This record gives sequence, structure tokens and C-alpha cells, in this order.
Amino acid sequence: MGTLTEKQQNIFDYIKEFIDKSGGQPTYREIASEFGITFSAVHSHIELMERKGFLRRQGYARGLRILKK
Repeated sequence: MGTLTEKQQNIFDYIKEFIDKSGGQPTYREIASEFGITFSAVHSHIELMERKGFLRRQGYARGLRILKK
């Protein structure tokens, strides 16, 4: 387990809020658009958050699952 960087925390909070409001998960492209970053940067942040135990990726476009609140 680890702690999140400020950018990762912002992305994590956005994902949680998106899920709370819509009932579904955002795509990487929606996250990238929200933060003005590239798809590959989103992928890197998500991968690190997964390693730190905050998220789990599942094998589909909207396949993010929050593990920590």
C-alpha cells in the first residue's frame, strides 16, 4: 500500500465522484479530457493507483473499481 500523489488523488476523487453521480465508471478518455492529460498519462496513473491498492481495473472500457473510500 502507498499514498497517492496530488494528481493521483485528484483523479481518484474524480472517479469516485463520477461513480457517485452517474452510477458508472469514467473511461480513460473522459478522465484525460477532465484533466487535460493524455490517454497514456491516465493509464500510468491508474496503473500506479492499482499497485497502491486504491483501484482495480477490469477488462472493459468502464472497468474501474474503487477499493478504498
